[in-house]
Amino acid sequence: MVCEQFEEVMKETTRKWLSAGISLSKDKSIIVACPDCEEGTLMIKDEPIMDRKGKVERWLICDKCGAWNTILGADAE
Repeated sequence: MVCEQFEEVMKETTRKWLSAGISLSKDKSIIVACPDCEEGTLMIKDEPIMDRKGKVERWLICDKCGAWNTILGADAE
């Protein structure tokens, strides 16, 4: 029972991160709540990918809890 509840929470958190990534890939200027703590705001940090011109590794980082995720190969703007 506990395992099933944990899996459901993880699935929901994963869905929230995917949604945040999709939204921020369309418009980096929008404000998106942290999928983990839901209190902080996601900050964006783009790091160029040296062997893929015009592409970046986009870091999404919560300004409150420090949770993070990345989007590999996002288009540089």
